[in-house]
Amino acid sequence: MQLISLTSAITYAGCWAATLSTALTNILSVPRLIQALGIDRIYPGLIFFSKGYGKHGEPYRGYGLVFFVSLIFILIADLDAIASLITNLYLASYAFINFCTFHAAVVKPLGWRPTFRYYHPYISLLATILCVAIMFLISVVSSFLAMAIIFVLYLIVVYRQPDANWGSSVQAQAYKTALNATLNLEGTSDHVKNYQPQILAIAGDPMQRPALIDLAHLITKHSALLVIGNIVPQRLPYKQRRSLATMGRTYLKDSHIRAFYKIVDGVDFDHGARCMIQSTGFGRLSPNILMLGFKSNWRTCGQQQLNAYYNTLHTAFDNRLALLIFRMGKGLDIFHGLSQADLYTAAPSPPETTITVPSRKIIARRSLMPVNSNLDLHELMQTARSNQTSPAPTFHAAPTFDFPTPSTMNEPEANMFKQKQPKGTIDVWWLYDDGGLTMLLPYIITTRSKWEKCKIRVFALSSVNVQEEEQK
Repeated sequence: MQLISLTSAITYAGCWAATLSTALTNILSVPRLIQALGIDRIYPGLIFFSKGYGKHGEPYRGYGLVFFVSLIFILIADLDAIASLITNLYLASYAFINFCTFHAAVVKPLGWRPTFRYYHPYISLLATILCVAIMFLISVVSSFLAMAIIFVLYLIVVYRQPDANWGSSVQAQAYKTALNATLNLEGTSDHVKNYQPQILAIAGDPMQRPALIDLAHLITKHSALLVIGNIVPQRLPYKQRRSLATMGRTYLKDSHIRAFYKIVDGVDFDHGARCMIQSTGFGRLSPNILMLGFKSNWRTCGQQQLNAYYNTLHTAFDNRLALLIFRMGKGLDIFHGLSQADLYTAAPSPPETTITVPSRKIIARRSLMPVNSNLDLHELMQTARSNQTSPAPTFHAAPTFDFPTPSTMNEPEANMFKQKQPKGTIDVWWLYDDGGLTMLLPYIITTRSKWEKCKIRVFALSSVNVQEEEQK
């Protein structure tokens, strides 16, 4: 560089300025970046450096980390030994930035609004290719080493699955892909070879009837649509309804059940079921099977409840849905001392609470803890306003667990569809030709790993004439 420059002083001044600017950038930005990674709990080793000090939350621990890392590289005292690796890491970061810009420009989310008039997406793609090419021209070994470091960091993020939402363009791409696939699927006709059992399971609160949800998930597991419906007869305030929806989705996620959760409130059971059947799904992604629990108290319940259940069955047939009624010996409700209405009864709460639904707040299956959503936000706010003259404070709903624990069902029966089944027999009473669904569902169950040792035994009706013809 000294040979092609006008004077060597310019070379030294340029290197000094570049080194100083890079050092200042790293001192100011890298500790903040480390602090942000620690706050999002992406990498376990960086959580210690997430603590901020002072009014502006200065990352003093991050400053110390950057200082010691820089000191280690300085003590190496051989610039040529580390220059290629550092340069390739910088080029890799530039390549990723350019590719992210290209991807955002192609997907075109609403938040992508470039101000440069002459910008073109393929300029970013070209810059990405040039950065990767320069990396290999500098050093092949350091290029693969830099890629290996980036790949390991990526695997850590995938493995930990941090609870953070960065609003990346990948989400926008996933939305557009799903939308286009759904629209393309709408234009294709049904065929028996591509039939999928898409289930609408009206199970109420997810933690109330786990066996019903487990059976539905066993049928649709990772291959078909599953919607869990909850019909609440009381009218719920918005925040309480949102809390219940969050709790239901959290329960399904912790139970590793891939399903949608839908709540309909303020209507009777039969009207709520009709609303769900007619409004759930869109296009080909609509339920074709309605799954209900058997009404074991049909002898003692009121006439209105029995009519609502009977009307729901007719609604399913009127909308050309197959009907699946699930019955267990001891019933489906694991909380025998808790009724559906008890889940949504108003209960007093502290005047200032916070709406927090931790991902591990709900303990699924093993502990069988009840869910209490006893909070009527409307009554709470009215009581607070009547007892004060100053402006009403902001109230945040939080589900509380304050009612006594009722008696629970035997745990093995509640978790029957989660456990590995020994060799056994699945009896199918095929009384008449219903299109094959009676035979298809047991077959699907036997294809699952936990039920693969079970065999299907079919009981069917036949006339005397048919038997005589078969004997001949």
